[in-house]
Amino acid sequence: MGEVTEIDPDGFECAVGLGCALDRFSDVDECRGLIEKLPAISGNIMEIEWSAERFSDLISKYQEQPQLMDAYLQEFIDRLLTMGMKTDDPVVRNHSFGFLYILTKTRGFKIILRLFPHEVKDLYSALDLIESPNTREHDTWEVRYILLLWLSMVVMIPFDMAKLDGNVVNEDAKILERLFKVSRLYLDKADATRYAAAFLLSKLLSRPDVVRIKLLIFFDLSMKDLIDAVDSDNSFSICGQLQTIAGLFKHGKRDEMLPHASRILKEISNLPFVNSKNLLVRKLYIKVVQRIGLVFLRSRVAVWRYQRGSRSLVDNLRKENTVTDKTVEDVDEDDEDFDIPDEIEDVLECILNSLRDRDTVVRWSAAKGVGRITGRLPRQLADEVVGSVIDLTHTEVDDSARHGACLALAELGRRGLLLPVRLPDVVAMVTRSLVYDQKRGACSVGSHVRDAACYVCWSLARAYHPDDLSPFMPEIARSLVVTSLYDREVNCRRAAAAAFQENVGRQGGFSVPHGIDILTIADYFTLGNRVKSYHELSVTIAKFPEYSKALIDHLHDYKLYHWDSAIRELTAETLASLIEIEPSYIAERILPSIIKSSVSSDLNHRHGATLACARIVAAIRARSSRLNEVVDIDDVAIENIIRINVDKSHLKGLSGDTLRPAICILIEKLAESTLVLKSSTKSSSVSSVSMATSLVGNITDNCGSVQTANGIETVESKIPNSGDIDDNSVMNIDNTYHQPSSSTLSLWKDVLDDCIQYAASVSDVIQSCGISALTAYTMAFRPDDDSIIKEYCHTAISTSNPRVKEGVIKALGALPSFIIIPQLEHVIDTLLRVCRDMEPRYTESRRDSINSLRRCIGAVLRSSGDEQLKLDSHLWKRVSAALLAALDDYTCDTRGDIGSVVREKAMFALRDLIFDILDSGETELIDARFVGEVMGKIVQQSCEKIDRTRGKAGTVFDCLLRKTNPIVPHIPFREHLDKIFPAENTEFLNWSSASLTYPLFVKLVDLPAYRYYILVGMCVSVGGMSESAVYGSTSALINHLNSSSIEQLNVTMDTLINIFRANHKTDRITIPLIRTLSACMNAGVLERYTEIETSIPSKILNELKTELSRSADPKKILASLDVFSGLIAFPGVCRRRALSQMSIFLCHKFPRIRKGVSLSLYEAFLLLDEDEIDHYDDAMELLADTQWDLPIEEIRPIRNTFCELIKIPTPMIKTVSPEARGVKY
Repeated sequence: MGEVTEIDPDGFECAVGLGCALDRFSDVDECRGLIEKLPAISGNIMEIEWSAERFSDLISKYQEQPQLMDAYLQEFIDRLLTMGMKTDDPVVRNHSFGFLYILTKTRGFKIILRLFPHEVKDLYSALDLIESPNTREHDTWEVRYILLLWLSMVVMIPFDMAKLDGNVVNEDAKILERLFKVSRLYLDKADATRYAAAFLLSKLLSRPDVVRIKLLIFFDLSMKDLIDAVDSDNSFSICGQLQTIAGLFKHGKRDEMLPHASRILKEISNLPFVNSKNLLVRKLYIKVVQRIGLVFLRSRVAVWRYQRGSRSLVDNLRKENTVTDKTVEDVDEDDEDFDIPDEIEDVLECILNSLRDRDTVVRWSAAKGVGRITGRLPRQLADEVVGSVIDLTHTEVDDSARHGACLALAELGRRGLLLPVRLPDVVAMVTRSLVYDQKRGACSVGSHVRDAACYVCWSLARAYHPDDLSPFMPEIARSLVVTSLYDREVNCRRAAAAAFQENVGRQGGFSVPHGIDILTIADYFTLGNRVKSYHELSVTIAKFPEYSKALIDHLHDYKLYHWDSAIRELTAETLASLIEIEPSYIAERILPSIIKSSVSSDLNHRHGATLACARIVAAIRARSSRLNEVVDIDDVAIENIIRINVDKSHLKGLSGDTLRPAICILIEKLAESTLVLKSSTKSSSVSSVSMATSLVGNITDNCGSVQTANGIETVESKIPNSGDIDDNSVMNIDNTYHQPSSSTLSLWKDVLDDCIQYAASVSDVIQSCGISALTAYTMAFRPDDDSIIKEYCHTAISTSNPRVKEGVIKALGALPSFIIIPQLEHVIDTLLRVCRDMEPRYTESRRDSINSLRRCIGAVLRSSGDEQLKLDSHLWKRVSAALLAALDDYTCDTRGDIGSVVREKAMFALRDLIFDILDSGETELIDARFVGEVMGKIVQQSCEKIDRTRGKAGTVFDCLLRKTNPIVPHIPFREHLDKIFPAENTEFLNWSSASLTYPLFVKLVDLPAYRYYILVGMCVSVGGMSESAVYGSTSALINHLNSSSIEQLNVTMDTLINIFRANHKTDRITIPLIRTLSACMNAGVLERYTEIETSIPSKILNELKTELSRSADPKKILASLDVFSGLIAFPGVCRRRALSQMSIFLCHKFPRIRKGVSLSLYEAFLLLDEDEIDHYDDAMELLADTQWDLPIEEIRPIRNTFCELIKIPTPMIKTVSPEARGVKY
């Protein structure tokens, strides 16, 4: 079966893995074939390595469903063991055991062990093989690993070990001694053999006949080895010894291990394992301690444990649950009356302290140890252990202790060791842990604690009867729902949802309020998207009254002041959405607290509260206007938030960068609220709705969604329609309307100006929020004030700060159309002046000017029904000329081709304005020359080297070609374009793909209107640096030229020469053009000119020499060498001139150029006949034997000799004045 795929929002397939999608072992035949052919391919190292890798890939697919292989494991194991044991070929043996290791790794060694043969003869053969020198090499560790595992099974044979020795007298040769020696040999190894050796020793030494002989000896040796390993810091040896000891106390009989338990516990406790830096050492130490503790306590099932009884999900989900067979058994005093060794206190102290360990695996091991040991204690002592675990959570700072306590409580609950009397403390602890989040530096800790708390809730649901847990279910359900919706981490949200689902299933759907309904709303997949969880799922679940206030309180208490700004922004938006469900509660209980926190000294409190205040006020005003309700809001206190933060200088510094967007959003929402209230009167409803429409139109294009990821949105769809207003609402809403004072409005304007012109931050968030707020502010409070236009136009021209210039230019484009249109000419003049400033630091300003030009002209065109607002043709010519000029913006700096952003904006601006002109009916503004130039330049951008730019240009090209009702007039060769780019093929075409688009666009070379533009773009791509673009463009161009007729080739080459001539000394074009000519030479495109008389080679030579005159650029000269060497193929004057030029380069000041020229000449001469060059052999020998990186003084006579041999003029030495620039020959 193939991989399961999902489609993401952008339409791309995402592999999510096979998961549990497999239903059978479908690769059995191929695996069997790989096993069977091992002996046949042992001599072919490459093939046998490929077989091993392929076998690993096939088996690894079943890592999550290894049980599918069970039916075939016995066959594989028997064949591989037989092959590995009987062969004399080390390659076959190593790979046979390697295949066995792959099976063991996937299925687990405990399952594989059961399938190994375990006869007495297997003990001899396996032991002989592992002792042989052939298995001691480093690359045979898989052989040793499998043999040790096999021996751990074989040593369980029910015969006395002494009987297996026969007549052997030498003690070292006896089976037991050999097993003991070979096992201990691998306890300090760094590979997997250490685990297998420890497992073998634990099985061997736990045999009744071996315990009395070897156990004490092993403990003595092991303690000595541990001390030596600690002294030498050998962690591998420590791990091997501890793992063996843990296995012995696990597998051995209690009566046999008890005499050694106290000694071993004391000695390992004296070693510094608790504070070891190696987490595996600490984990194994805890495992040993808990296993020793279990030996001190007799094996018993605690009679006092909680027993739920029947656990039928069907019964749980019935309305009348009749299952009542849960008990806490009465404790018999005789059963509880037994001595507890003093060592148990030390064991429990060690394990409880390890619940605080810094590593999760150690805490998890300790938690399991707590559960195991508590199950063997009397009820009173067990309750003390539970109390000690709960006490670990009282320290708020220690997240490790809280996490370990949650794991331990989950283990205790799962084993029935948490009695119902402890449930109040446990539930209280769990609900606190579900919201645990402590900030540490720039991030926080606590997600692992919340995840473990969900595990506790999951275990409680499975352990307790609904009658015992029902008093706590509402609290648990609310906490889990809150965590599943609002936790920052996706794993915690999904863990909480799983725990909630378990509670609904185990406790009954009627014990959890609306449990089934919530499960259908919030599942594993829907909770994966955090924004959706906040905005959609929580609003839906909040409609259940049992959860609404809990959700609101959690947002207010924990998430609104969260350390992550994205969470604060989501929380503010969600609280506004919940206004529709709990308006009174939020307005009366939450909003006053938020207003107070908005001027707090803590930045997180200020930011979150300010955002929430803005969103909530806007939502309340919108709801009041719609439903004709009066909600009392302290407008003065809300307005003072801005003033207080300004007075306290909270908007300055780094903290101000965080708070500024929130202040801007607050101003924006207050202005929107004013518009909503003003629009509620009959006299102003139509104009306000018109203003709102204009506002939406202006902001959508300029800002879009200003900061979607951070939860900041622009003013859109906030203004009510006139149909929403009735006569009865006018008076009530007018009574709630509050007009800010002039000083307040002036302060707001100053804040917005400061944010729009803010230059201290590289992020656009502050400016974007300020611009969005300025639009709403202007509409609400200064609709007739044109001073903003004048002020911003003056700033755009006068400032030299690029960030300030960008801000005011974007603001000019975002202002409402009814303010822009009266000052349109002034605004356009300002924007055009900015567009003409070609300094690299003003590139972003030019980009924003293009965008603002599009919006300003679009505002006029959308209002063209009024004769007074008809677009002036002279103004349009100026704007269109600027937009076309922007398509030639190739400004570069250290960031690369930064002019690409200007070109991209210009393409979209031209598309949108052409569409607006066509829709407005002013088609006379669009003539054939303009459309031809637009299409040509967009086609050029569609062929250039930047993938992103090509993709956007292709999209614009397709839009212009497909535009209907009306169509774009005057498109050159429309019929040809429709054939080359049929609509059914371009609908889903990836315009950024070089391999898909270049073969299509290169066909336009044959169309005169596009030829020049196509060749410019193609040349830039052919000579670019991106491998995909270079390969795609080169192959497309060469294939097209090779298939062209001689007449078409002549036209194309003439166009390339014209491009060369028009762009001399423009390295952006000339260097790629030289590389394009070189590619044509190398591909044999110009070979047809060697058979006919043509001036094209000479023209190429002339333009190339002109370009290289006075040039010292090694990159350009090296790129031209292939062209010069290609021109040597043309006999006559062209060859002589090319050779003369290359002879000059033979004495260039850069040695790498001299060496490159000699190599190019040598290669060019190889392609010529001997009679075409005078003294051919001598010239070739001179080129090959000369060391061209010698000083020029030594090279010049050799160069002159070369010129005399091939009978070309010897270059003359030219004296260059100090003022002159260029190359000295």
